[in-house]
Amino acid sequence: MKHSITGKITAIMISIVTGTVLLCWFANNSLLENYYVEHKQKKLLDTFEMADKAIREERENEESFQIELEKQCANSNITMMIISSDRTIMHSNVGDDEELLLQFMELIFHVDRHKAKVLENTEQYMVEKTKDSRLAREFVAALPIELSKDDWIDLLRRYINDNFVSEGMCADFAIHDTDGHNPHAHIILTVRPLDENGKWQYKTEKEYAELIQRQADTYYTMIAKDFEWNKKEKINFIFFETKEDFMSSLFYRGNITMGAYYNGVIGVLSPNLWENQKQYWKKTDDFLEKGPVVHEMIHFAVDDKTMGNCEEFLSEGIALYYEKKYTGFSMPVSKGQITTKELQQNFDKLDSSFAYWKSYEWVQKFVECYGEKTLQKALQQMAEKCYK
Repeated sequence: MKHSITGKITAIMISIVTGTVLLCWFANNSLLENYYVEHKQKKLLDTFEMADKAIREERENEESFQIELEKQCANSNITMMIISSDRTIMHSNVGDDEELLLQFMELIFHVDRHKAKVLENTEQYMVEKTKDSRLAREFVAALPIELSKDDWIDLLRRYINDNFVSEGMCADFAIHDTDGHNPHAHIILTVRPLDENGKWQYKTEKEYAELIQRQADTYYTMIAKDFEWNKKEKINFIFFETKEDFMSSLFYRGNITMGAYYNGVIGVLSPNLWENQKQYWKKTDDFLEKGPVVHEMIHFAVDDKTMGNCEEFLSEGIALYYEKKYTGFSMPVSKGQITTKELQQNFDKLDSSFAYWKSYEWVQKFVECYGEKTLQKALQQMAEKCYK
């Protein structure tokens, strides 16, 4: 009897302990964890909104805001780093913030810290490239089988001198005719000149950067006036040498263009890769009209003014409308009808030329009816919705 009672008490105690553990596990997983996650998310959102509002009101450097932000982060156990568009760390309670900044830029913009190079850095703009430039390029030229070897050499030398050396390039060539039926020459050209010490210069890249900066300087005042846009931080341009880097770094969808705006950065594709426009960058007037910088700067202004709260079709239509106003550039007319709702919902799925033209047409008709001031007021109201 004694052993039976002891066994029952032991079984009851084990059951109570087991039940308590299971109850605590269930409460933690189904109730406390959800509460913690929701609470943490709310604190993160509150802290972000507080910091964003202070930056919009230009109070980010005030001591009272810094103290308030530190207190909020400490009370809510939040780690925060605020980075301006020119990559200046405005606030951080992270241990190694410089390393985190480098990792962040690599992750978001594919800017390799070991390869990135600043081409232009002024008070208002910074132009960078993302990958090492090629030092040479090669192509193959067929040779007339009727000519002699001396004629081939003379022909190649005159051709290379007239077309490449005269443009400041260094060239080398080798003639192959292994089977006696397919004479051809491999021609290797430098894409950058050498200085007097035999080191590579960056003249071509520098020209790209200067043209980008010149176009930005030309149109920034116009954009700032029309959009009441006072961009105090540097506008960051990243120069891409391959289409693959351009698309992956800016998460770009659709047809390859000359440039794209994404998340506070303007990406510009190398002019050598512009379809049917490879000569425009050499002519200042053509570049100022057809280059991508003014179009993407307008996107930047719209995104900044509306706090990212503008429909894609509307942003594209506005960029095309003001681009035509500033440069006279207009894309070809696309015929067909579409409702505003269809344009809004299916912009990415439509033929790009048709979608862009209809977006431009929508904005043009809006301005004709209500005026540019009403359009700008509507953009401001989109930003105000973010605070409500």
